[in-house]
Amino acid sequence: MNDFLDRFEQKHRQEQDPWLVGESDNEGMLEVYRVREQIPAHVDIADYPNMICVVWEYENQLGNGMPSNEVAEQQVTFEEALDDFIETGGANEHMVVVTGNGRKEWIWYAKSPDHWIEEFSQALAGHPPFPVEIQGYEAEGWRAYNDLKQAMSDSDLG
Repeated sequence: MNDFLDRFEQKHRQEQDPWLVGESDNEGMLEVYRVREQIPAHVDIADYPNMICVVWEYENQLGNGMPSNEVAEQQVTFEEALDDFIETGGANEHMVVVTGNGRKEWIWYAKSPDHWIEEFSQALAGHPPFPVEIQGYEAEGWRAYNDLKQAMSDSDLG
């Protein structure tokens, strides 16, 4: 794995809110999954009806679907800018990150998309713009999170 994943695993191994990390090969393209091990105890998923995806598309310069070192460092900077926003939780819960096949996607579940975008924007204030797209969906009972976590348990993703 690369330096970014090593740093992420180190950081989250020490927390009381562990994340699962796994990888798979999708037609020759590496995909890395980071999934929160558990839904936080304070969360009633019915109160978080919105799934928000932040997508960063990048060129597949390495030929394996993963970002170049330069792009990976930019993504680390992006995540570090969002640290407080990610760690706070409450009205927004960050649950999944998928990297590979020329894109990185962060998934949140939110009580209110308007509140989420407000806090997200505040977290990034003072930083240069990042090349991300924000997509919103109905959370469908957190199906995306639950399906990915189940796939990691049932297969060789984890």
